[in-house]
Parts: sequence; C-alpha cells; structure tokens
Amino acid sequence: MKLVNIETSRVTRIYPPDEIQPWGGFYAPALAKAIVDHYEFQSPPSPNPETPNSIILTGGRVLVDGSTPINIKSLGLYPDGFIVDTYETAGSMAVAMEFERWLVENFAFRYPKKSPRNLYDSNLIVDFDEDISRSLGILVSMGQAIGGALYQTYETYVPLGVHAIAFSADPEYVTTHGIQFKTDFSIVRRLGHPHSGNRYFCTAPLPNRTHFDLLINLENIALGRIA
Repeated sequence: MKLVNIETSRVTRIYPPDEIQPWGGFYAPALAKAIVDHYEFQSPPSPNPETPNSIILTGGRVLVDGSTPINIKSLGLYPDGFIVDTYETAGSMAVAMEFERWLVENFAFRYPKKSPRNLYDSNLIVDFDEDISRSLGILVSMGQAIGGALYQTYETYVPLGVHAIAFSADPEYVTTHGIQFKTDFSIVRRLGHPHSGNRYFCTAPLPNRTHFDLLINLENIALGRIA
C-alpha cells in the first residue's frame, strides 16, 4: 500500500467549560486579533452566529518548542474546547498543546481539573497494492445483478465494481452506552480515477498513523495475507 496524501488530520480537544473559561471571561475580538498575530493567520476570523464566543481561523503557522514550524489549516476556539487541523495528527496535537499553554499564559484561561477528551478525524488517500474488492464475492455477485438490470433497461453492458466499504456502530448502542466518539469508517474509490489504480479515499476517527496501520491490516485481510 502507498500513502498518496493526508487530507485531514483534525484533533478536537473537549474540556469542561466551567473549568477552563477565565474568571472574568474574555473579549472575543481582542483574543481573535492576538491569535491572528501569534499564529500568523492570513485571513480574519470567521464568526459563527450559532456559537457565541467562538473563533475560527484558517491558514496560519506556529513555531512549536521555538524551532519547529507547523503549518495550520484551521484553528477553532469554542466554549468547550478547540479544534486544530494541520497536515499530520502529531502536528495538530502539538499545536493544540501549544495553544492551550498560550491561552493560559496570555488570557488567563485555566487548566482543567480533568484531562480533556481528544477526538480525531483522519482522511487519507491511498493506493492499495491490488483490488481489495476481489475477496468480497457476494458484493461482486450483487454488482453483476445490478449490471444485468442496467442492461435490461438500457441494452448497454456496464461492468460494475464495489465502490465503497463502510462500517459504523448501531446508533442505539451508541446512545445507550454513552459512546462519545465517532464510529464511522469508510473506504471509497477516489472519484475520477480508474478502478485499475486501486486508489481510495479513506476516513476514520483515528490519528493518521493508527489509521494508515489499520488500512494496511485491512488490505492484508482482504488479500488473504493473514491466515
């Protein structure tokens, strides 16, 4: 398998809002200006009327540990936490930790008593070594049946392949068990690319590295490399 591109490396840190807000609150315009200056954002903040005291910025960068530059796709501050998206999950987490420290030192935000919850979003574009759908015999047969219906209707034969593989948890289970993270996984053929290239757009609520390792494992399972 080849990693072609990392599309999303989003980290969401959720805090108890009662524990992190400054005692005297904060003036959102002043904080937004300071964030723009500190993180060199090239665009002004985008207010969200549905979320008071939220700040969303895109296209910045920061020096972590004073020496390592990390380019930032987007940074959003909300009453209960913040969302960071860079070009790799480790970078997003590093910016998130730096942002937390910066808020505490410069705007009197407080460290929470409980550790924040970290949520992840990873979108990867990969090339599988071979066609992973070849092991999905039932789905291949279903595609042939669909192709037969198309021929019956349009008198034109169109070979159909498996377009996507997706998994998710039962929403009732998620509700009754209090699951607080996403459970949706998908492997979808990249639009506009021939099926012979085996290129897929893959999503998961995981760090990038864990996601890629999982895809390697799934490829090995699909291609019968694991007994």
